[in-house]
Amino acid sequence: AVAAELLIRSTAGDAELRRAIAALEADAQPDADQIAATCERLARIYLDRGDAARGLPLVDRIDVLLAQLKPTDAYWDGRAATLRAQAALLQNQAGEARDLLATAAASLAASKNPDAVLSAEVPLLQAHAAGRLGDVDAQRMQARAGIARLAMLRHPPGRLAQLAQSLPAADG
Repeated sequence: AVAAELLIRSTAGDAELRRAIAALEADAQPDADQIAATCERLARIYLDRGDAARGLPLVDRIDVLLAQLKPTDAYWDGRAATLRAQAALLQNQAGEARDLLATAAASLAASKNPDAVLSAEVPLLQAHAAGRLGDVDAQRMQARAGIARLAMLRHPPGRLAQLAQSLPAADG
């Protein structure tokens, strides 16, 4: 019963975000950054549920919107690549995820103001990709880096704590 109630709320949340996107796009002067941020929220919902097929078109939409914003805010540094990598992991494409996460990590390293949450998420996802590719040393290294960055967050998102907990022990 609780799971069904959560699914109903979550579906209502999806619809609410879709209505918000439509309203923002219909505005006389649409704010591409705000539309992209709302698309990101919806993409995260789908990806966190394991639904890459519904999440990826939203990431494509984010890319189109960000192309209109030159230069983009530092918030977006590495973000779309990270979302794509999460989708690739869901689709069992660990090599593609590894490459996308390398791009995201480079973008964060070059950022003037890298997002702290994304700076923890990227190495955690890199650890998962490395593990799926059988690279135990890279998995350990990235897990250590991600867990250390996660520990520096005052209020880490639950999804990152779950991501860290699902990794094998980083020592050894």
